Amino acid sequence: MFRRYGFFSYLRELFDAPQPVMSYLCQQYHIYEVPVGTEKTRNMIERVISETKLRQIYTADEKYTVKVSSYTNQTISSNISLKPAQFLNVTVDTEERRQLDIQFQQINRKLELLNSQITILRERLKSLERRDNELRQQKKELLGQKSKRKQLESKISMKYESLRQLEQDAINVEEESEQANVKIKRINSQKVKLVSEFMQLIKNCMTLNKHRTDLVLQSTTTAFRKNRLEAERKAAMIQLKATEQQFTELEERRRVLSKNCKGLMRKAEQACDMAPNEKISEYHRNAFLALPSTLDEIDALLNEEKSRASCFTGLSASVVEEYNKRAEEIQQMTLELQEKKEELDDFRQSISQV
Repeated sequence: MFRRYGFFSYLRELFDAPQPVMSYLCQQYHIYEVPVGTEKTRNMIERVISETKLRQIYTADEKYTVKVSSYTNQTISSNISLKPAQFLNVTVDTEERRQLDIQFQQINRKLELLNSQITILRERLKSLERRDNELRQQKKELLGQKSKRKQLESKISMKYESLRQLEQDAINVEEESEQANVKIKRINSQKVKLVSEFMQLIKNCMTLNKHRTDLVLQSTTTAFRKNRLEAERKAAMIQLKATEQQFTELEERRRVLSKNCKGLMRKAEQACDMAPNEKISEYHRNAFLALPSTLDEIDALLNEEKSRASCFTGLSASVVEEYNKRAEEIQQMTLELQEKKEELDDFRQSISQV
């Protein structure tokens, strides 16, 4: 795109540098965006600046810097002449370089030859090391055989010495035989004694084993009885706790019933206009005994009395009211007595079961 302006490369492509240095230059100066032109570029620099909007431009001899004014928004350009290269110029002697290349090639050939010789020597060294190991192993085996030979020679010498000693010491066969027979008899006698003792030990062992079996059976029976008694004891303890709990509940119930009975007695005394702890009169006793024993019978009696009362026309309202009040009190007392009677019956039945 920029070739028509005479540009042939970017500044980044015209030199080499270590990677950190190159990264710094690219980040700081954007050298990868700075084009480098020729004399053609310098001749048409005004057109290049107006059409490309580039900020930096290099030609063969000059560097152009383009800026835009923040006040007038006009493009301002400046240029400076490039100094001749001073530090990166390197003068190379072609003949000297050719001689050095020849020497370098000769050195490389010598190096390759030496490497080849080193490889051959290494292979030979490995072969010699293997041979050395083989010879060491053979030497070790020979030393082992030599040691075994010395041991065999020593044993043979000892055998010869034993044979010579036996030849020197004459043996009396009959005497040795008699001594051997005496030893055999002594040994047989000891064997018989040992067998007898062994049999006695077997009998003792059998007796002890039988006794041990009896003890094991007794121990098993005792353990069984102990477990059964323990189970019975636990069951009895559970039953005892349940009985104690039931007795506690019955005692609490008796206390409540006694309290309720005392309260009812106070109510009955108040209903009958009796003083506290006053004995029931014969009249009230007969009146209570004359009452029916069931609620249905009491209701029937009350209905009958109400019917009779309704038949009287000459009674005053106060008499009827007093009658109704007494009837209600009698009914209430009867209900309470009936409940207490039932509770007392239940209490007696629970006590009898305990």
